[in-house]
Amino acid sequence: MIVRNDSDQQQHLFYCDNDDCTHGIGGNDVVLKPGNDADDYWNSPDPTGPIGVAIYPGDLLLGCLANPSQGQDNPPTKTLLTSQVVACPSQRSARPKVTIHNPGT
Repeated sequence: MIVRNDSDQQQHLFYCDNDDCTHGIGGNDVVLKPGNDADDYWNSPDPTGPIGVAIYPGDLLLGCLANPSQGQDNPPTKTLLTSQVVACPSQRSARPKVTIHNPGT
């Protein structure tokens, strides 16, 4: 899966660690400049939930992108655009602050 930043600002992509996506998992997160891509999101059938997209710097949540190939092993390559974000599953407010943490810390 490829995620492309099709905006005119830097954006932070990360796996969500709670339903409203105000906590993100570090390690696989990436900051994308406008026009850049992130490869290899959702590269296995394991359920990882949505990825969050936040304004960077500042980490203010824009919304989430859902896995379009949930449960598929070796799905065909698809490209998602960050402009396609929707509200995260339990997102309560517009642009809440996101905290990124590394697993095991």
